[in-house]
Amino acid sequence: IGVGGCGFVLVASAACATGGGGLRAPASVAALAPVPLCGRLHPGVGPARLGQVRAGSPVALAALGERTIAYVADADEPTLHTIDVDTHKEIATTRLRGRPEQLLVLADGRVAATLRASNAVEVLEPAVRAESGLTSRCSIETPAEPVALAETPDDATVLVTSGWGHALSAFDARTFGASYQVKVARDPRAVVVSDDGSRAFVAHVVEARMSVVDLTTREPEV
Repeated sequence: IGVGGCGFVLVASAACATGGGGLRAPASVAALAPVPLCGRLHPGVGPARLGQVRAGSPVALAALGERTIAYVADADEPTLHTIDVDTHKEIATTRLRGRPEQLLVLADGRVAATLRASNAVEVLEPAVRAESGLTSRCSIETPAEPVALAETPDDATVLVTSGWGHALSAFDARTFGASYQVKVARDPRAVVVSDDGSRAFVAHVVEARMSVVDLTTREPEV
């Protein structure tokens, strides 16, 4: 499977339509919507988010049928470990583009990872079998030192704190296009969103401080 120049997912020998005498994709293929850069190529398969957890952590849980799967961020290596919680065994490892700090399983089963030293968030897609690990879909640049992740209750927005960048950044959960950025105090770390989605609470590592960000306005602010 590849992404052709016309932006459609192509299968087998199907090709993009050309102006003169070229191959033309079947109507059923040409009618497919473009796949977002960070979106799923194979929706609905593989491990899914376990419960309603929408805050990032070094360990993120997912469910695959009756099995409970744990994704573990290795802060010392650019690696994500997949653990079968029921058998207590590691079943896969996935190489990342940097060392992960936190992980978050999104509503559609993709996994977002903050790469603290790489100033990026990497988005990965699970395979049908958990033993096959995950496939990277994209890497999105963030302000310096991204640390924590959270998703809004409607699963539409992913929030990322950046310690050195003094920022809370928001991304579209489907495409990971940038939505907005809020300047916050020094060294933001953990972030959670209120149940009604109206506020984000950001903990800071210095000065016993917590920032509350109003998410209901066009230009969110502390």
